[in-house]
Amino acid sequence: MEILLGRPLAPTEHVHHLDGNGHNNWPRNLQLMAPGGHSSIHNRANPLVRLCLWCGRPFKSAWSGHGLRRCCSPSCGQRRRWHLTRARKRRAGFRGRIRI
Repeated sequence: MEILLGRPLAPTEHVHHLDGNGHNNWPRNLQLMAPGGHSSIHNRANPLVRLCLWCGRPFKSAWSGHGLRRCCSPSCGQRRRWHLTRARKRRAGFRGRIRI
């Protein structure tokens, strides 16, 4: 794409392969895009389906503020966090408020 444009790509430019084949670099297969538009095309075309770590149900994962979601719903995530925290405290020797 840099040869076609006659200049190096700017950091705010991405090259999209229209047929999805990253090795097909024919000029008519390349499209210059902004990073946001490029990622939205790929995320729409390839949704990430994961299994919930608590209940095991499949769900379409999305990016949250802390990375990819691990659970299918907030309630599953809350139960998982409570269980992990309780197990961590047990391993550390805590029972209620008194340390054994």
